[in-house]
Amino acid sequence: MAIEKNRIKTSIFLTLLMILTPFAAANTVTTFADGSSEVSIEFKDGVNSYNNTDGGFNVPIDETITSANLNILGTVENYSYSQRTGIEQTGFSWDPLVNNGLTTFSNRSDFRFDSGKGVEALKLSSESITTDFETDSSEFTNSSQSYNSVTNTPIAWEYDRLKFKQLTGGPDNCASGDMCWGTSIYDTDYTNDLDNGLVGLDQVRYELNSPSFYLPQDLNDTFLRFSSWHALETHLTGTNDFIYPDCAYLEIRTSVNGIFAPNDPWEFLQVNIPESNGISPGQGFHIKDDASQLSNYITSGCEGLPEGLFGLAGTSVNPTNQDGWATVAAQLAQFLGLYAQVRFVLEHSDTSGNQASTNRHGWYIDDFRVGEGYVDSGSIILNNIQPPQLYDDKQPNGYGLLSLDSFVPGDSQLTISVIDPITGFYVNTPNGQLKSLQGNLIELWDVDVDDYPSINLVLDFQTDQNSVSSPIIHGYDIGSRVGVTFVNKDIVRDLGLTDNESLNYVIDPNQQEPFQYRLNSSSIIPEFSKPIYGIGIYGINPTKCTSNSLLSHPYYSTDMILQNDQINYLNTPIFEFTFILEITSDCEIEDIWIDLHFGHHLSDISIDIGDDGLNEWNFVDPGFGSFGFQNHFYGGEFNGQSTAVDSVEITIDAITRTDIGGFFLIPKGANVTYINLDFVNNNIFSINQTGVGFLFDIIASNNEFSLSEVQYDSNSNSKIKLSETRLNEELTIAETANLLLNDPTAPVPIFKTDDSGIDWVRVGFRVTQPDSNGGSVSLANLKVVYEYDAIMSDNIQFSNSLREYIAVNSQDASQISGNQLFVPVNTTVTNGGTLQLGELNITSQSGYDSTLLWNNDELGLYATGEIYEVVTTHSVSQLT
Repeated sequence: MAIEKNRIKTSIFLTLLMILTPFAAANTVTTFADGSSEVSIEFKDGVNSYNNTDGGFNVPIDETITSANLNILGTVENYSYSQRTGIEQTGFSWDPLVNNGLTTFSNRSDFRFDSGKGVEALKLSSESITTDFETDSSEFTNSSQSYNSVTNTPIAWEYDRLKFKQLTGGPDNCASGDMCWGTSIYDTDYTNDLDNGLVGLDQVRYELNSPSFYLPQDLNDTFLRFSSWHALETHLTGTNDFIYPDCAYLEIRTSVNGIFAPNDPWEFLQVNIPESNGISPGQGFHIKDDASQLSNYITSGCEGLPEGLFGLAGTSVNPTNQDGWATVAAQLAQFLGLYAQVRFVLEHSDTSGNQASTNRHGWYIDDFRVGEGYVDSGSIILNNIQPPQLYDDKQPNGYGLLSLDSFVPGDSQLTISVIDPITGFYVNTPNGQLKSLQGNLIELWDVDVDDYPSINLVLDFQTDQNSVSSPIIHGYDIGSRVGVTFVNKDIVRDLGLTDNESLNYVIDPNQQEPFQYRLNSSSIIPEFSKPIYGIGIYGINPTKCTSNSLLSHPYYSTDMILQNDQINYLNTPIFEFTFILEITSDCEIEDIWIDLHFGHHLSDISIDIGDDGLNEWNFVDPGFGSFGFQNHFYGGEFNGQSTAVDSVEITIDAITRTDIGGFFLIPKGANVTYINLDFVNNNIFSINQTGVGFLFDIIASNNEFSLSEVQYDSNSNSKIKLSETRLNEELTIAETANLLLNDPTAPVPIFKTDDSGIDWVRVGFRVTQPDSNGGSVSLANLKVVYEYDAIMSDNIQFSNSLREYIAVNSQDASQISGNQLFVPVNTTVTNGGTLQLGELNITSQSGYDSTLLWNNDELGLYATGEIYEVVTTHSVSQLT
C-alpha cells in the first residue's frame, strides 16, 4: 500500500544535490500568477473558508531557487452593508396575510399595527385608549385660558420631560419614563403666575383635555385610571388645622360620533376611591364643604367641585406614599357605547387666608388608561432572514448587526431571540445561545452561516406591571448601520423632541454657542466587538440643516471632522464613539444614518505553499488571538501551544503593595493602533483617599511605562475602562505601548518564536497602590489592535520548500507552462475577512540541471518496506 507522497518529500529532497554556489545570472519573481504585486484573498462566512485559486505564482523549473520571501500583510479591509425593513417602505406590512409569511404572531389580536392612517409602528394592543406619554403627548391638549401677568405666556398644562430630582419640590420624576403632563410643569408655585393686584381676582383654572376615545360595550374593565401627583395651596385655621381653598377634579363629556364642538358641555366625573390607591380620604382626597371652613375640607372657592363630593386637595405625599405618585380611578360604565372626552381641572381660587408653608407645585398626571390597558405580552417572529444574495453585499462573518428601529418606554421590555427555522432551537454561537437578548443593537457576527443559512428573529413584547407601556417597533436593519430615526426617544431627548419623529430644531437667537446633539454609542450598545475603521454619515440635507458632524473618542485629542455622505476613514480603529451634530441654523432632519465600516481580523490561518497538505505557515495558537487583533490574555503553554484566557486577576498584598499580571502576546515589531481593557471587581484603594484606586503601568521584561491612575468605585458591580481613566496627557495608550515595545535603545527580548518564524514578546501590567491594605482587581475584555507584516523567508526555510516542490512536481505537465511551474497556495481560515499577500520575491539562478524520474505510476513506499525505483540525474554548468 502506498502512502501519501508528502511523507517522503524530505528524504527525496536530500538525494537531490541542488545547493550549488556561486551561480551565474540571477532572476527574480515579484508578481503573482495574475500579474499583481499584491493579492487579496477574501473569505466570507457561508461562502468559503479555504482558497486555493488566489495567491499562486510561477517559478522556473530549470533554475535553482536561491532565496524566497513572501509577506502576510497586516492590512485589514473593512466592510459595510445594510438592508432595511420597516413601515416607511412602500407596500410593507406587519400582517402575515399580506406580507407572504414574513411575520408570524403568537396572537395577531394581541398587536396593533395598522389604522386608518395606514401601516403603523408595531406594539401591543389595548382595550381602549392607553398611553404613558413617552412617545408623544397622545393628543392631549391644554385648554386653559389664563396668561402670566408678567411674561404674558400661557398659564397652562405643559407636556415635557422631568429629569430625576429636576424639580425642587415637585415629583422626583414622572410616574414612568421621562415624559408627563404638569400644570406649569417647571414652576415651583402655580399660584403666583397671575397678579391683578387684588385678592380674589386672580383665580386660575388649568384645563387639560384628553382626545376623543370610544368606550365599547364589551369593555372588560370599565374604569379610567391614571397616575397622579399633586401639591395644592393649603391654608391654616386658627387652630392650626388645614383647609383647602384649591382643588383638582375630573370632568367628562360624551357623543355618539366622537365629534365635539368647543362649547359642548362638560359634567363632573366622580373619582372612585376603592379603585384608587396611594391616596385616601383625608390624605390627598378631601370632601368639599360650602357652608363652613371645617378643617380637612375643601372650601367653597373651588367652584367646579360639587358639595359633599371628593376632589384632590392638599398633597398626595404622605407617610405611606412618600414619592407622591398615586393611582386615581373613575367609573365609566354608564358611558359605554359612546365616545368620550375627559378633562383634568385644577382650580386656584385665590382665596384669602393664612397660607401654610406647604408645597405648591400643582398637579402632574401620567400613565392614562381606560380598560385593561395593554395585553401582558405577545411575540412576533420575523421569518426566514437570510444573508444578502449578492456576494459583495454579504458580511464576512455572520449576519452583522441587527439594528432595531424601536423604543422601549417605561418599564416595558423587548427581548430578542434568534431561532434556527429548521430545528426550532435557539441559535448557538461561541458566546452562547442567542436567547432573550435586550437592546436596540444586537451583534450577530458569531452566527455561523454554514450552520444557519437562514434565521428567525423572535421579538417578545412585555408590558409593565400597570399595563400602560408597550415596546414599539418601526422596522429593523441587518448589516452594519445605526439609525437615529428619532423613534428611540431615549437617545434624542436632549434635542427637546416631544411629539414628532423627526428633528425640526429652531435656533434660539440668544444662543451664544451652536447647539450640539451627542449620541454616545454606549447608549445603544456597551461596546462593539469588532473595530471600526470608517464611518459614514447620511441623511443630513445641507439645504435644510447647516451643521457640522464630528466624531469624539477618549483617544482623540480633538474631535474629528466628518464629511457627510461619504466614508470617513479613521486614523486609528475604535470600538466606541460619540457622534456630535453641531447645529448652526434652523434644522430639519428626517433620519440620520451612521454607516459603520468594521475590520474583520482572520483567525486560525494556515498557508500551504503548493497545496500538498503540508502547511508552511500557521497562525493558530489560541494565545495569539487573531492576526492583527489580540483579544485574549496569555494562559501559558500547553501541548506545544500558547493558550488563552478571557480575564485575569491581579492581587497585591499589604506588604509589597504591587504586582504584575495580565500578560498577553504580541508579535515583536508590531505597531499598536488601539489598546483597551476593563477593570472589574476592584477592591484596591488608598486607605487615606478612598476615591483613588491604583497606579496602572504597562510592562515588558525590564521596560515599564505609566499608563494611568485608576479611580476607585465602591460599587462592587462597577466596570471602568482603561480609556476612561486619567491618562498620560502627552501620549495615548497606544503610543505609550509602542514606545515600550519599539524603543531601539531598550529592545524588548523575544519571549518565544513559533514554528512560522514569528517572534513574540510578552506584555503585562503592573498594579501599584503604596497606601493600601492589599486587594485585587480583575482585567477583562482586552482589545489590542496592531499592524504587523509576517514574513515567510529563511525563518521557515521557504526557499528549501520551493526547491523541494519543484523537484517533486516538475514532471506534472498540468502545472508547467514553458519553463514555468505553477505553485498554488491554499489558505484556510476559521472566520471571514481578507488575507493580503505581498512582497513576493523569489530569486533563482541557472547553473545546473536536475531531473527526477519515478519508474512507477505510484509514489511512495509499500507497507513491506519495498521502495519504488527513483532515478535522478544532475549536471553542473561550467559557468558555475
